[in-house]
Amino acid sequence: LSRGAVWGDGAKLAKRSPFGLGPAFHVKHPLGGVGGAHNTLLEILLTAGWLGLGLWLIFLGKIFGDLKYVFDKQDPIVVVLASGLVCLLLNSIFLDMFTLRWLWLIFGMIVGYSVSKRRDAKESKSINPSANA
Repeated sequence: LSRGAVWGDGAKLAKRSPFGLGPAFHVKHPLGGVGGAHNTLLEILLTAGWLGLGLWLIFLGKIFGDLKYVFDKQDPIVVVLASGLVCLLLNSIFLDMFTLRWLWLIFGMIVGYSVSKRRDAKESKSINPSANA
C-alpha cells in the first residue's frame, strides 16, 4: 500500500469528520489497514479536526515569528535551531512528528531564546533610552 493511498484515505476521512476522530482514531478507522496517516498535518486533522489543525498552524506561525525575531546568521545557536526545526518539519510530511520529543524541545528552545533576547533588548532600552531614539 503506497503512502499516497494512505494520505488519500486520510483526506477522505477528514472530509467526512470535520471535528476529528479523537486520539485513537487509528484503532477504529485504520487508514489502509496500517493505522495512522504518516503525515503530521493529516494526523492532527484526523485527531483534532479543522479547529485543531488551525490552532497548530497558528502555533507554528508564532514559533516562526519568534525564530524570525532572534534570527541572526552570526549566532550559531539560532542557525542550528532554525535548521533543526526546518528539517523536522520537512520530515513531518512523511512521518507523524507531533509526539516527537525533539520537535517540542526545539520549540521550547526557540521560545526561550526569543524571550531572553526580548528581555535583553528591553533592559538595554531602559538603561540607555537615547540609543534607540
